[in-house]
Amino acid sequence: MQSYNAIKKLIKEKKLEIVYVLSPPRTASTAIHISLTQNSDGQILEPFNVKKRDNFSEGCKHILERTNQLFKKKQQWPIRLVVKDIARNINLDEWGLLKEITGFFVFTIREPSLSIYSFLKRRVNPYDSDKFGYEKALKLSDKIPEEAWHDSSWLKIKFFLDDINQEEKSRKKISILSDLSLRLDPEKTMRNLSKKFGWLPFNDRLIKNWEKGVGKNLYSPPYKTQDYKTYRKRLFKNIWIKEAIWSNSFKPINPEKDSPRDLTKLPINIRDYYALEMLPTYIYFISRKENDSKLDSLEEIRQMARINPIEAYFNLRRSYPQEKKLLNKLEKQIKRQAPFTFSIIKVYLNKQWIC
Repeated sequence: MQSYNAIKKLIKEKKLEIVYVLSPPRTASTAIHISLTQNSDGQILEPFNVKKRDNFSEGCKHILERTNQLFKKKQQWPIRLVVKDIARNINLDEWGLLKEITGFFVFTIREPSLSIYSFLKRRVNPYDSDKFGYEKALKLSDKIPEEAWHDSSWLKIKFFLDDINQEEKSRKKISILSDLSLRLDPEKTMRNLSKKFGWLPFNDRLIKNWEKGVGKNLYSPPYKTQDYKTYRKRLFKNIWIKEAIWSNSFKPINPEKDSPRDLTKLPINIRDYYALEMLPTYIYFISRKENDSKLDSLEEIRQMARINPIEAYFNLRRSYPQEKKLLNKLEKQIKRQAPFTFSIIKVYLNKQWIC
């Protein structure tokens, strides 16, 4: 644990501050990671990926090496480092150690039917996923191995959030960002986040004209089985993050691409995963007070309703529960566009899972 202790020492001496983006896959976490990097000293992508380390100490070694690189460049302390990992990379017995060295956690979420579609189209056609329609992807969904859907990230981020909230002093360390609401008004969301950070000044670089961490400026430790040059060459063609790492701003909202998907025709194992893990966690997170991308006004909610009624519905339940007429209208819209999701939502509401 030499690297871990060295990181703790730097933090105690106020020489290092770590912001950690922890997320389920396909929730715009890489884009948010790059955005936050613009007004920090640097970033590191997935140091705890299981393909990059055998144990927790090796993941810490990646972070320490990156910190030293940035210090050599900056020639002064403190170093403010933005780290990103998919939540499944962090074992539950490692969580307490990670919490000790992190100053600020950012959890990203996305309306989960969109996360499923994003995952699905890349699995069934990785070489031309952007032109792969939902109906065509559905027909091939049963060819995806069942274990590919058993991602623990959604349940883990709920465990992580609940654990932090048990400690009174840790509550200021949390931010939740929902992809759709963030992209509806990125300036408002990033201003909210900037206030929480303290050291992260707001300016236009947080939302556009990104340079740090973009493309070949992205820093990510290599897999254990690859040399750094080979890893870098493949990284920039990686279908899962290629679009995000070559972007220089948040994608604008697209009413067609960002509308909810009906999951009725998906294999039952995928629907079970959605119903039991993804959707409940999404609802829990979007309703939390730590959500810095929340829609505060009825005008924003109505605007979101024209794009994604699921996202609009839970923002309305949280902020304007007295708006029964609009709630009923959104329920009908969800039932029409995403009947499977509607049936699951009604079950949870009747059981008072959401309040």
